[in-house]
Amino acid sequence: HINCYGTKLLFDIATKQEHMEMIIYASSIMTVFGYLENKPYSSLAKNIQPKQLLKKITINDPPIPSHFNPSFEAYSNSKIYSEELARQYSSIETINVKFICARFGWINTTDDVTSDLYDWSDKSVWCSHRDLCQFID
Repeated sequence: HINCYGTKLLFDIATKQEHMEMIIYASSIMTVFGYLENKPYSSLAKNIQPKQLLKKITINDPPIPSHFNPSFEAYSNSKIYSEELARQYSSIETINVKFICARFGWINTTDDVTSDLYDWSDKSVWCSHRDLCQFID
């Protein structure tokens, strides 16, 4: 509830600011974690290296929240709700604020995805601080 209400409140206030040009909403990879519950992506969740290259999930693919446990599902759905809220705000003609929704993965301090510390499921959503900074730039 607080994720949804807090985001709406933030969007309401930010869009009324005189010099606000852009809002980058930090969504989550959790909005598409439901893909890991179905083939062919389920191999990643089981830490099995895929035998073939998997289709990259893009912004054009629908969000599928995780049903792993109720808290994952609630968090996923709150992020999906907030992405939709950003779309609704950006469609209002009187609001001149650009909205960007970024589904960040697992953000790490290390900058080496090849490290033995990570299994295949971690690597599928891995994102370094450098990646995050490059995105913002």
